[in-house]
Amino acid sequence: SDWSGRVLDIVRRVNAITSSESAKTNAKITALDGVVLTLKEENASLKKLLTEKMDRDDKRTRDLQKMLLAIATKVDAEVELFEDEEDKDQQVE
Repeated sequence: SDWSGRVLDIVRRVNAITSSESAKTNAKITALDGVVLTLKEENASLKKLLTEKMDRDDKRTRDLQKMLLAIATKVDAEVELFEDEEDKDQQVE
């Protein structure tokens, strides 16, 4: 399926999880962890796609692809930072 549709699916999942009044905290944490994993996988495929299919002819297209690649790289860095923090928190407990 197309990437933008999968991104919308991630947004819907997060919305459903965070707006659920009845869900217990542990269930929300497990569900959000799953979303993070999905996001990491989708992000990796996006970076691969952008790297392999960088437009050589049109500057505007290439600029937009580079911007998307920069965003994807930033997402990776944020996820890593968060996971490092989580690891530290778990070692403290």
